[in-house]
Amino acid sequence: NTHHEPMDIPFASINAMAIVKFSIRRHMMM
Repeated sequence: NTHHEPMDIPFASINAMAIVKFSIRRHMMM
């Protein structure tokens, strides 16, 4: 099955945004 799951890209975007927010928050704390 090679068709893309609809949740693939939104999940990746949310994951990336969460990582970026976490990094920014940690950076501001330092």
